[in-house]
Amino acid sequence: MHDPIKTMDTSGLLTLYAWGERDFSQLDLDDEDLSEVNLCGSILRRAFLANVDLSRSVLADVDLRGATLEGAFLWRTALPRSCMVKAILSRAILTRANLNSVTLNQASLIRADLRLVDLRNADLQQADLTKADLRYADLRGANLQGANLAWTNLYQANLMDVDLSNVDLSRSILNSMSLRSTHLRSHNLEGNCSNQLLQGKKSQSCISSSSSLRPNALVQVSKAKTGPVKFLNCYTFL
Repeated sequence: MHDPIKTMDTSGLLTLYAWGERDFSQLDLDDEDLSEVNLCGSILRRAFLANVDLSRSVLADVDLRGATLEGAFLWRTALPRSCMVKAILSRAILTRANLNSVTLNQASLIRADLRLVDLRNADLQQADLTKADLRYADLRGANLQGANLAWTNLYQANLMDVDLSNVDLSRSILNSMSLRSTHLRSHNLEGNCSNQLLQGKKSQSCISSSSSLRPNALVQVSKAKTGPVKFLNCYTFL
């Protein structure tokens, strides 16, 4: 086993990868341009990749456990099946990224841009998504048990078949969000909204008395699998 690589530029990394090297643990590539590269199967455990441009790159099956990607640019980046346990992705831009079946347990995604991201079947248990932008995100089949979604924008996000057990959704934007067949249990949802979301109807209005935004947006919640739950202090707009 060789010693972990500490610092390297983009050309050096790609040269070693072409020679068959895959273990780049603890690599420091702060602010480097890694756009449109192929690093499939790499080990980037605890790597420092803050502000790195990884747009349109292919990083399928990559080990990014404990890696720092704060402020990284991952627009249209393909990361399917990658392991990102405890990774730091705060303020990262992941618009239209492919995060299908990724493992993001206990990851930090605070203020991350996750618009139109593919998070189908992703494991987001205990992840921190405070103030993240998840508009139009596809989270079908994802596991969000214990995740923090406070102040998160979930406008028109698809959460069908998602496990939202013990999730904090306080002050989140939930209008037009699809929740069919979703597990809704033991939420931290503070405030004042409708308690008629699990009555078997196709959709009900979620009205926030604490919000200055326009109420009466629709939230689809048919066929939920658990007992009554209140959506409270959720901001809504049209």
